[in-house]
Amino acid sequence: MLNNDVIGACYRYCDMLDKYLETFFVLFENYCEELDNVEFCDVPFFSKIRKYSEKDFIDILLSYYATYGDKYYKLAKKYVDEGRIMMGLKTDEYTGMYVGTMYTDSGYIFNADNRFNSLTMNTLSHELGHAVDREMFIFPQRKKMTYYDDVFLEVPSAFFEFNFLNYLKKSRIDEDGADILINDLLLKISEAYGSIFSVLEDESDEKFNDIDLQGNVVLSNGTKIEFRDTLLYGLGYYTALHMYTLCAGDYKSYMKEFYNFISSRKEAGIEDSITNLGISFEDYLSSKMIVPIIEENALTLKKKYNL
Repeated sequence: MLNNDVIGACYRYCDMLDKYLETFFVLFENYCEELDNVEFCDVPFFSKIRKYSEKDFIDILLSYYATYGDKYYKLAKKYVDEGRIMMGLKTDEYTGMYVGTMYTDSGYIFNADNRFNSLTMNTLSHELGHAVDREMFIFPQRKKMTYYDDVFLEVPSAFFEFNFLNYLKKSRIDEDGADILINDLLLKISEAYGSIFSVLEDESDEKFNDIDLQGNVVLSNGTKIEFRDTLLYGLGYYTALHMYTLCAGDYKSYMKEFYNFISSRKEAGIEDSITNLGISFEDYLSSKMIVPIIEENALTLKKKYNL
């Protein structure tokens, strides 16, 4: 039985899609065109990803969060020390998952893989980003946000994940693995294009009437589109890449803007949230600002693997 808050949030989610779906389509279409322009390709060389001892694995992850300051280090260490990270626990759909409730400030992290390598560490850097969001912002500010309310839900976790991969590169911990995982992240953004295209192509004028609890859309022919996750992950990584570009890779100097973004994202509209970062909404839609990241990663991998 759904309560009134959830039903109201679902209606707001549908209203948002009615207003912004074509805008999001333009955004992801522009992004995919930029991938095509550099002949971007999948590089599934995951055997190149570095493996670690359990001690080194934990030390590197905590050292990364320590670069943000003592409170970030202590939060990440709490999840390690209190057994709040559960490795090798299979979930239905996700490699990693952060689980919490509106009634507690802490949660638990589930990770499907139990190998100590850069891929698993990268997943944990993402899920710990959700922990930061909950414990430092959502819970202290009593932001009562339902599953549907936050179109930028994945931005904080994507921000910490992308910066982690660049930490691996700059610290020369795993440069090869970081390049491969950044490539995978850049491709993940493009997945939203296909979902939005399928929904826009549907002939029904009531395409959002059959949204299920996971935010998936059922088309008029009965096909279910896994819509919400691809949209939120796409926007999350896409926005995090713009943040990284705006701070020229020096994420520690950008924390004030980051705080403002995640603190106000419930109250601010989509366009205001972006312009408050210091970028026009038109530039954000065009993808032009993040083209250098796309080009650099594609060129690096093509040279390294003779593609």
